[in-house]
Amino acid sequence: MPLIGIMSDFGYQDAYAGIMQGVILKRLPDCRIIDLGQQVPSFSIRSASYLLYTSWGYLPPGSTVLCVVDPGVGSGRRELIAGWEGRYLVAPDNGCISLIERFARIKGSPLSVRRADEDLLEALEEKRPPEATTFDGRDLFAPLAAELADLGFEAVTGKEITPILLDDLETRYSQGESTKQVSGIVQHIDHFGNAVTSIEGRDLSRAGRGKTSKNLQISLNGQKIPLPERLLSSFAEAGKGEPLAYIGSSGFLEIAVGENHAANQLGIRIGDEVVVCL
Repeated sequence: MPLIGIMSDFGYQDAYAGIMQGVILKRLPDCRIIDLGQQVPSFSIRSASYLLYTSWGYLPPGSTVLCVVDPGVGSGRRELIAGWEGRYLVAPDNGCISLIERFARIKGSPLSVRRADEDLLEALEEKRPPEATTFDGRDLFAPLAAELADLGFEAVTGKEITPILLDDLETRYSQGESTKQVSGIVQHIDHFGNAVTSIEGRDLSRAGRGKTSKNLQISLNGQKIPLPERLLSSFAEAGKGEPLAYIGSSGFLEIAVGENHAANQLGIRIGDEVVVCL
């Protein structure tokens, strides 16, 4: 029985996410559908990249993930299909594949990334409602996911392509007179307001500091955050309203506030520059 996980920035106020499920179920009535989240921050390819990476490996082999965070709809961006270790992804080629691609490469097992088959794309375009050019999730991506889940990777893909990747998710290292610096960005803000950076715990280890290192200083957009000078291991170590930094469940450095919304309290936004001084 095919399984498809769906992720989008469509939210739940409108019927867009449900319509994509309906398209899939018309093609595959026995398909199991998992809601991986329809409230990716609007237009945020960085958040989509992070959420895909953190959820991808928890689906069983043979699963397909459909991701529609597509601010470039109508721009001519490509429709890509990727495969890795028996799991598959259908998504716009806009960078949302970045973290999955990077970590697959690090593990020595690169993704196979292809353009959807041209004949299949042409057939889907012919079925598109007249003058409907703004809902590719319904007209292209959901049907592609259904075809992939039913027929397999080789049957629905064309030539290999080099996907668009987000280069600002790469960690940067620098050495000052008395400190080392590890730099990245805020790549996602979760429901609780916790800011997930693109800096991994192992990046700090590479720079010579471990999880419990002292004398840490973290700045956002050049402004130092009033944090404890060490990484905490749990939210309970910080009092209500107190900022903290820790290595989150996905392995990235995160900034939070005890029982409060860190992004609101500290004025954090996706894309903000993060610098850790060691």
